[in-house]
Amino acid sequence: MKDKNIGFVKNGIYVIEKTGFPKDVPAFVFGESKGVFSGGDNSFIDCINNSSIENLFDYISILEQKGYSKVFDNKIGDNHFYSFTNLINLIFVYYIDNLKSVKLIAEPYYEFSYHEPIENIATPSVITSSACDRNYYIRLPNNKLVVIDGGWRIEDRSRYDIKDLLFEMYKEMVEICGNEHVNIPLWIITHAHTDHVRVLEYLYQMPFLNKFTIDRILYNFPDNDHLVDREQAPQEKILASEKQLKEWHERASIDYPYEDIFYNCPFPVYDTMNYEDVCRNAFNQYDAIQIKAHDGMMFNLSGVIFEVLHTPDDDMPTIYEMMNDTSLVIKMTYQKNSTIWLGDMGVIPGDSCIEMYGDYLRCDAVQVSHHGWGSASWEFFKLLNPTILLWNNSEFGFQYADKYQGYGKTESSTKLFNMPCVKQNYFCNTIKMQYIDMPFNFDYKEDNSTSKLLVSAASDKTFMIKLQNGKLILINGGWRKEMWDKYDHNKLLNNLFDEMKKLSENEIVTIAAFILTDKENNQFINNLNQCDFKDKILIENIIYNQDLNKDINSNYIIANPGECFDFDGALLNVLYSKRNSTTVVKLNINDKKIIFTGNMTDAISEEILSNDIDINCNIVQVANCGYNNCGVLDFYKKCNASINIWNTSEYAYRFFSKNEGYEKSDVSTSVYNFEHCKENYFSDRILPQTISLDK
Repeated sequence: MKDKNIGFVKNGIYVIEKTGFPKDVPAFVFGESKGVFSGGDNSFIDCINNSSIENLFDYISILEQKGYSKVFDNKIGDNHFYSFTNLINLIFVYYIDNLKSVKLIAEPYYEFSYHEPIENIATPSVITSSACDRNYYIRLPNNKLVVIDGGWRIEDRSRYDIKDLLFEMYKEMVEICGNEHVNIPLWIITHAHTDHVRVLEYLYQMPFLNKFTIDRILYNFPDNDHLVDREQAPQEKILASEKQLKEWHERASIDYPYEDIFYNCPFPVYDTMNYEDVCRNAFNQYDAIQIKAHDGMMFNLSGVIFEVLHTPDDDMPTIYEMMNDTSLVIKMTYQKNSTIWLGDMGVIPGDSCIEMYGDYLRCDAVQVSHHGWGSASWEFFKLLNPTILLWNNSEFGFQYADKYQGYGKTESSTKLFNMPCVKQNYFCNTIKMQYIDMPFNFDYKEDNSTSKLLVSAASDKTFMIKLQNGKLILINGGWRKEMWDKYDHNKLLNNLFDEMKKLSENEIVTIAAFILTDKENNQFINNLNQCDFKDKILIENIIYNQDLNKDINSNYIIANPGECFDFDGALLNVLYSKRNSTTVVKLNINDKKIIFTGNMTDAISEEILSNDIDINCNIVQVANCGYNNCGVLDFYKKCNASINIWNTSEYAYRFFSKNEGYEKSDVSTSVYNFEHCKENYFSDRILPQTISLDK
């Protein structure tokens, strides 16, 4: 497939051989033109090399002589951007100094505003979506919203009713603005993929559409002639694929680790092809001005600036093999803070941005392109040097999506995650939205606590406590069965030991007490003698009440109800224990009280309550992953903890619903939302989390 030249220059005027395009547009007659091509949406593009800024100014003089007036001008470094109109045609022309190139885009005239008045009504914020894992909200000072993309991964589309998904998103917007009517002055669509545009594709069909006012939709889709020939999947194939996905989720059982269930269906997944035309049709259903994005455009919306840096125009003439590479690049600035939005941009447009803008790309925050999977290059991210990373993906999705559909963490996004300059990561699809107020607060303090509780990332069934003397207390040490069966045991064990070393800040780890609350999930201690690091770990005491192979050199203590122990200043009280059942303990460290519940059941929690034991605490572990039979609500009310810790991932707790009955309970949902609970910490994350236990 080749680029199709749709016009030529005659007597200083562009002549376009197709209908619907601008007429009588003065030609850019300086430099070397690569040709005139369709830019989509009745626009055409002239791509000129070997030009100069003087040539650009000469062309502007021609436009003014022809009766054109300036709409805007913008200067980024030595790059110059202009727009002119004669109220018939709208012309965008810009010069990129490093490339000595000019792009001229002409399209039929339409009127729109680049501005919203400044009103200081609300705190401006970047907000992650909980209902939608492919979009972000920007709350403006005037309490209106800018929305960036909006959609769901294809698996969600097959599992949930679209009306329910959209209504959850609407409720989020109401929560953000505090109004039932949502005003959106700008909705930015980065590119035409279903997981980024589903919301606008279906929103106009919803009965609650009248709750929205959408003023502008900003996008730039290339002409179909500049996209690789693609065969439309028959509708019956798409429907069959969605049915297969739904059945896959419904039959998922203990044989399928939940990271496989959610991200790695072992069969082809089909998506709507020629989707850009579906999007254009959907946009037409809204009473909104459709704006084709071009470099240099700058929207000042109540003091928050949105500047277009890159569009598909910049890589013309070309044939796009991946729609991801047509993603818009937008720089958002509020006061002195800047954020760059990338959509699903890949290596090619990223390299183009480097050539065009260089250090202007440096920013405080960046949306990691393509969900952290097939993303931009490492060189691109190094140049940005961000402090905050925004992921339009769940953390679980970035961590585990690496299987059959080709979704995997790239080297560049993995390096980016671990860059020393990065201090905060924000993911979508969390239980609650996360607000990042602007201007950003960069007062990130290192956790220099001498005593701290660690919620493990290497294991979903382990908690650790560092004491002031550097010794550790471990609570369990293992993995859910599916994970243990699937992954390399040696790697799992070594990763957990690495966490212990880092927490204790010693190569030789001393464990003052290893507490086993249940007979399950104790793979670490059961396999320790086969590990190559066995001589680098000293376990002084093992507290247990189950059948156990005593093949580790340690002091074994049977946990009996009511007994108390002192482990290097950490006071342990056994609240409940029964042979080969669950042990519930309460630890007091520096007057910080923590209750570890293991797999405590409703009946066990009721027995503890009946014994009138003091269970008031600062931190409580929600039992049994927060699934059914995780303890009665009165138990957690009496705990009155300000922090909940969970031995499961947040994503699994939120979505895991297997046919053997694992699903979050009404009790744990209430516990999560207790007014007195200020924080919830989940395990099985990319990085462990720590909670200070200092006085």
